[in-house]
Amino acid sequence: QPGTLEDVTLKVPTIRGAIHCKLQNSADSWAMELSIPGNSEAELLLPERFTKIFINSKQARRSKMVSFGNGKRKMIVLKSGTYQISCR
Repeated sequence: QPGTLEDVTLKVPTIRGAIHCKLQNSADSWAMELSIPGNSEAELLLPERFTKIFINSKQARRSKMVSFGNGKRKMIVLKSGTYQISCR
């Protein structure tokens, strides 16, 4: 949840290697580069307001609505690899 932050860079160490994330946040869109270490998978939770989600330039078709805090999020499971994600 980046809130009002416009640019976010994260590195999260795990036992399988670091998760890297770079996010550009605006009022109506996100652009994200996400790297997930080998032999891992990640659950990506995106705000419900995004109706168009693209992963590596292809529209994401599988998302599951999940409860998160006081609202709902779209969840997409990603396997290890590097992803370019855009949402609007």
